[in-house]
Parts: sequence; structure tokens; C-alpha cells
Amino acid sequence: MAYTDAAVSEDEYRVFKGRLTFDREKLYENLDALDGRTRVLATFDGVVLGRRSFSEEVQESIILEVYCHAGICSGVSSGKDYILFARVEGEDLVSQFDPCGGDGYDLDAETEKALLSCHQGRKCKTFYEE
Repeated sequence: MAYTDAAVSEDEYRVFKGRLTFDREKLYENLDALDGRTRVLATFDGVVLGRRSFSEEVQESIILEVYCHAGICSGVSSGKDYILFARVEGEDLVSQFDPCGGDGYDLDAETEKALLSCHQGRKCKTFYEE
């Protein structure tokens, strides 16, 4: 998920920056590593993207939807800092991760700058472009 994708999606998204934590053992309890999907509850501590920047401190429960394909699973990590896109599903926030990436990006200055540039109506490049 890139900012431009979320902006044009029919789904509602919230964008966060901060630390994602979850029980890694629970992640693989019900996951078929060959071709499967599981959901696990995570906590996100950080700030949410407001009108102009990341401003309001939050602690949110996030459902991680993790996929495996052909024996390769998502590399989502607990205790890591991310910029995270979360799709609103009723009362829940859901972030998807698969072997090719997903809704989370390593939190670094370049990624944050690119996202804020898009959000503020300036130059908008996707995070995966070189």
C-alpha cells in the first residue's frame, strides 16, 4: 500500500508511525506456510497522520493479516518501527503483510518525508521507486 493507493481507494485508511508489537508465536499457530493467511492482534504505539503531519499520540490495536505464498511468508517484525497503513473495517484497523511487502514500511527519514510530501499536496513518489 502506498499513499497514492490509499488516497484513491474506496476503503478508509489511517496512517501511523511508531512501533508495532505482537506475539510472534501466535502468528504461526494457524498459518499454513505453503499458501495461507492468518490474523493476529498487534499493538501500535506512536502517532497518527493528521491534517498536515504526524501529530496525535496513539496506542491502537491493529489486526495483522499475514499471508504466505509458495512457502514464503511475510517478514513483518514485532518490536520494529514502521510507517503503517491500516484499513478501517467497521470498528477494527487491519494491516496486510505478504511476502512482497504490504501495508508497513520501515520508519526512516526518507520514507516519512516522501509520505508527508504526498499528504501535503507536493511531489508524490511511491516508497518503492528508486
